[in-house]
Amino acid sequence: MNSYFIGIGVAKAGTTWLGEYFKSHPEICFSPVKEIHYFDALYLSKNKKIENKRIGNIKNNLKRLNVKTNQSVLFNLQQNCFFVQMLSNPLNYHKYFNWLKNDGEKICGEITPEYSLLGLEGFKNIKTLLNNPKIILILRNPVDRQWSQVRFHRKFETHLLCDEYFIKSLNLKRFILWSSYQVIIERLYSIFNKQDVHIIFYEDLFNKNSNEIVIQNLCSFLGVTYQNPQLKNKINVSPKEKLKAKLRRLGIQKLSKSYQYVYENFDVLPNNWMSDIKQIKNI
Repeated sequence: MNSYFIGIGVAKAGTTWLGEYFKSHPEICFSPVKEIHYFDALYLSKNKKIENKRIGNIKNNLKRLNVKTNQSVLFNLQQNCFFVQMLSNPLNYHKYFNWLKNDGEKICGEITPEYSLLGLEGFKNIKTLLNNPKIILILRNPVDRQWSQVRFHRKFETHLLCDEYFIKSLNLKRFILWSSYQVIIERLYSIFNKQDVHIIFYEDLFNKNSNEIVIQNLCSFLGVTYQNPQLKNKINVSPKEKLKAKLRRLGIQKLSKSYQYVYENFDVLPNNWMSDIKQIKNI
């Protein structure tokens, strides 16, 4: 069986950048589609319609087939067939990576931020199906993560101003759960051995003074040779807009459990985390 790693997010925490780095690494077999959405399609009710989307992709690929069809269309067709087949037979998850894997690639993986929303049963399935894979989790300052997601998703809520949507997001279960690091980490540790879980801070990943050591440690965790990242800029960046101070204070209080948990369980935190933590009473 292949060795696997799974990136579980969180959303708006640099996972697209990391996925591009993995795609460029000669010893990593990384899914061309960064987010496979296999496990969340099984366990998250909101995501169970993903199969319909995959079938739609197959139909679109079929429409494009002709005698002059290029290899990319054929590749996408076969890839989407694997994604649909996985949902009826989990062994197709392994077959997909066997199909992708080249000589010299030591470990296979994907990154789907929705996986961080899984419950215990979902994480148990990941552990069993992939035979104790390595887990990668990126943490971002909770309020900054929330604000970035608000700006990104506002295209679906165009009738709301960003400030209004941010306030609304603090009462949206899905948004809050992505920032509830204490819940995500404790669920992981109840299923996986701690040595198989690698946690990165977004702020360190995109700090020019710490990026290299972060990637070195990550490569060591995955058992692959360090490759210097060629990507210097963030990817899939949300539209820029500054969060008002009063809204930041509101977010800090709402997400205080996440700040407090990370403060109590990690020795060194990025500076912007500490600035927010100072505003929380009893820490």
